[in-house]
Amino acid sequence: MITLEEALIMGTNAPRIHQRIIRKLLFELTRLYEIEHSITLEPLSTTMLDEGQTSPTPDIILLDNALSLTPVIIEITHTTGVRGDSIKVQRLIESQYYGISTNDL
Repeated sequence: MITLEEALIMGTNAPRIHQRIIRKLLFELTRLYEIEHSITLEPLSTTMLDEGQTSPTPDIILLDNALSLTPVIIEITHTTGVRGDSIKVQRLIESQYYGISTNDL
């Protein structure tokens, strides 16, 4: 698990273009989940990984409601933010607390 300090440092990136990309991706994932039923993981945007305490908020998570795990996180990044986002994702995967999968990495 990450510390409260680490969670607060990870913060949220919210420029409009960033949010537009998230909205478009979330729209398509939601369509696949709710309408076509072709994916079984529920897409949610900027959602806390642990609702019981302050936790990181990846741009999009794919939630396995049956197992209460988050096997997929999606972080939208840009040239100047790659390093920070990479560190954030690496810490989340290494924590092994949220059920984020390391398959195919």
